[in-house]
Amino acid sequence: LEEAVQWAVGRNLGIALEREQVPAAAAEAEAAAAAFDTRLSGEAAFDHTETPTASQLFGTTQETLSLDLALARRFAWGTEARLGLRASRRRDNFPFSILTPRFDAGLELELTQPLLRGAGPTANLAPVWLARVASEAERLRLRAAMERVVMETETAYWRLVEAQAQVEVAQASLRHAQALDRDLAERVAAGALPPFERLGAQAEVALRREGVAVARQGLEDARDRLLEAAGIAGGDLATWSLRPEPAPLPPANPEPVDEARAVAYALDHRTDLAIARLARRRRAIEAARADRDRLPELTLSGRAGVGALTGDREIQDLLDQLGRRDFLSYRVGLRFAYPLGNRAGRARAEAAHHRHRAADLDLARLRVAAVAAVRAAVRAVGTAAERVRATGEAVAASRARLDAWQERFHAGSATPRQVVEAQRDLAEARGREVAARTAYLLAVARLWDEEGRLLERHHLAVRVAPGR
Repeated sequence: LEEAVQWAVGRNLGIALEREQVPAAAAEAEAAAAAFDTRLSGEAAFDHTETPTASQLFGTTQETLSLDLALARRFAWGTEARLGLRASRRRDNFPFSILTPRFDAGLELELTQPLLRGAGPTANLAPVWLARVASEAERLRLRAAMERVVMETETAYWRLVEAQAQVEVAQASLRHAQALDRDLAERVAAGALPPFERLGAQAEVALRREGVAVARQGLEDARDRLLEAAGIAGGDLATWSLRPEPAPLPPANPEPVDEARAVAYALDHRTDLAIARLARRRRAIEAARADRDRLPELTLSGRAGVGALTGDREIQDLLDQLGRRDFLSYRVGLRFAYPLGNRAGRARAEAAHHRHRAADLDLARLRVAAVAAVRAAVRAVGTAAERVRATGEAVAASRARLDAWQERFHAGSATPRQVVEAQRDLAEARGREVAARTAYLLAVARLWDEEGRLLERHHLAVRVAPGR
């Protein structure tokens, strides 16, 4: 079973597709967080201009070499800061230019801060939070895909084990019928019985051969279903020639199940509930952001800078002027904007809150469904355990009954028909016991699945290869 499960998880195309989505979503979350990284920008330029003029008061040639550097960053509260440094060297042939060539430089700090709309982490970190929620949701969807494939594979595996056991039951029944037929043939040949007494046994042998053929077909069908579920077989017909040989049907050892504990575990660990909780969280983030977007736009901005100017080869003087803040400039402003009526903002907020409430209701609905599913799974385990005990007792009683009729037949106090009927009863009881034991194993697996512990029972975890 574990080999089949590992093979299925490793080769299933649906799981492979979901596994690729997880690092993609993680990369998108990283990209969303990068909006708050510090940005460095710069520009260097050389400009040469020759202008025709009809007056000696103006020059004709001007050359400028400029360099601009800036650091900018956005913060979680919506603050945007920019620190810029500019420097240039200019030379011209203007008659009245005092300094040529000349150097000028400036250092400037700009700040903008939203005060209402766009202010605070709720408005600015929402894209990051949403991307992280989406990343975690992709990981949970991968887990859900793994759970689905593991459950399908385990079901197919136990059906194969059951089919193999049913073949053994049919073959044992055929051997019993053949043994009785040989015994009757010897008695007919010895003249102890008339020939018609053997006809029933011969018919029973034929019916048991039919049963073996049907059981073998069921075994081959079960093999194909396991090959398909585990992803072993594909479009190439040669892959369907593989013949997995399962272990024998293990004995069932029913154990009591604590329903309250199973329900509590499921409510904490089921994948569908975890996905629903993430969906509710996403809707809550969207609703909070929509509430902030209803507010008026009120932005405080400020700028402060210092400048310097000097002649050629006087860089120290330029730096001294900047340090003394000889040429200081600053500006403070407040900008306001608000759409009259703000119908769009109110509508978006109302829609976001409706979606949030819908997510709450969906989570509540899934919790109710989870409790019902776990309770049904617990009952199924209990019923299957009762079936195992009952069919085991039926097999023991049927085997004892067959032994008794065979002894009486050899003693001459029973007819062949009575032995045949006892053989049929034993074969039916053994077939029902095999079905009951398989049903118990499947019920336990279904309970694990409903609780949300199926992967852990198979020692599986959601693992994703690092991004390339």
